[in-house]
Amino acid sequence: MKYWFSNLPAQTGISRLVFFAKVRWRIEQSYQQLKEDLGLDHYEGRGYLGWHHHVTMTMLAYGFLLLETLRIKKNFWVEPPESEQADAGPHSVLAGNMPDLP
Repeated sequence: MKYWFSNLPAQTGISRLVFFAKVRWRIEQSYQQLKEDLGLDHYEGRGYLGWHHHVTMTMLAYGFLLLETLRIKKNFWVEPPESEQADAGPHSVLAGNMPDLP
């Protein structure tokens, strides 16, 4: 059994929570692919500029490969359910805004 902690509002539905759990998994998979397939962790230089170029080129290659993979799929874009987007207020993290700090 898995447990998840969340700082989302209490009225957030289960489908929204599952969506964000799956997004987290996708991020971890992408990072692993960046390291294994594209060599994100292969840089052995000493300067920031070289490291920055290496990471930039790795991210560009990953973006290209991801778009090419998604381009051939029929329904590749996954969005949160519409019914729960309205539940998030205009100042919510879910609406894309930063929360107010205490």
